[in-house]
Amino acid sequence: MKKIISIIAVSVAVAGCTMNTQMTVDVTDHRGNQVKGANVMVDGRNIGQTPNATVEVSNLVGSLPVIRVWKDGYIAVQREAAGEVKVWSLVGGIFLLVPFAWVYGPRAHQHVTLVPEMILR
Repeated sequence: MKKIISIIAVSVAVAGCTMNTQMTVDVTDHRGNQVKGANVMVDGRNIGQTPNATVEVSNLVGSLPVIRVWKDGYIAVQREAAGEVKVWSLVGGIFLLVPFAWVYGPRAHQHVTLVPEMILR
């Protein structure tokens, strides 16, 4: 019985170990309204316009991607993606005693707020 439980635990831990995250960038204005048609780049790659700006990025420790968002009439924003601990990768690393190279990576949903240029004038 212990062997079956161990196999199930390891299987669950391994299934959660992912080296990449499907990241979506949501963009709103200063009032919380969704900004459609904003251009989004991640690590220098143009990934499209909002609301469908999605890209697969690495969970490798120390490699949070840089997000750049811009649209005419708004001040451009560039920042590092918000990160999080990947719990299942951590559990898998503990059970399998492997290096923890993918335990911290970008959050799946990133939020960026654009401020209209006319507010600063």
